[in-house]
Amino acid sequence: MLLVKRLSRKYNPWTLTGMQVSAGLIFFLPGIRHIIHSPDILLQSELLLSLVFLGVFASVAAFGLYN
Repeated sequence: MLLVKRLSRKYNPWTLTGMQVSAGLIFFLPGIRHIIHSPDILLQSELLLSLVFLGVFASVAAFGLYN
């Protein structure tokens, strides 16, 4: 976030948002193996849809509005 202020002079805010979301995806990607190897009770469609909603829409909206 500290770099976004400087970078926003040069790049589009939505480009910066995409970079931030991509960096977060790379950071949290190793945790996917815990979800894959979890019991079946955790792999319900409601939970997965909630995670996708929070990961995509909430993050993109928050970073997009911040930028």
